[in-house]
Amino acid sequence: MNAFQQLKQASRQRALARRRSLDPGDRQLAAASITQRALALGEIHRASSVFIYLAMDDEVSTTPMIDALVSASKQVFVPRLNVERHMEVVAFRGWDQLERGPMGIFQPGPDSRPVPPIDVVLTPGVAFSRDGVRLGFGAGYYDRWFATHPHRWRMGIAFACQLADELPVEPHDRPMHKLITENGVIAISQPDS
Repeated sequence: MNAFQQLKQASRQRALARRRSLDPGDRQLAAASITQRALALGEIHRASSVFIYLAMDDEVSTTPMIDALVSASKQVFVPRLNVERHMEVVAFRGWDQLERGPMGIFQPGPDSRPVPPIDVVLTPGVAFSRDGVRLGFGAGYYDRWFATHPHRWRMGIAFACQLADELPVEPHDRPMHKLITENGVIAISQPDS
């Protein structure tokens, strides 16, 4: 592992430790606040299609957000890892349609229907810098998807303890346009036209 990769790994470990140390009650209150802030955004109100992750472990829970988006008649899409371990985006058809995927994360079954251009991507991360850099687990699923699929807004969802002043960045990293935490929304940039 080179020095840059060691720096990324150290940043990842610090952020995960902070996230894991959150009190369960505080985590639940913070997640509810994040959901409320996200759903109040004009970009979400105007969106017809939203790609959102299915939370695992101690990530910000997305269940209430998904339910609200479905109730608002949005086209909701979620990630799926196929047998080659590439991330696909498939329509969310209900909680009872999910199965455990390759990494133990719930996901829908295969779906060959085309996905429209996505208006908003609500993105998970291990850490985010205040200028929108996202640090994930290191597999590159989201960065590869961002580079090859049409979408308008990239918004990071995280607890405030996951924010950093600075994170290591690589040329292929796609920064977020906004970050949503329990403490507020940080607007970073407008999407490219």
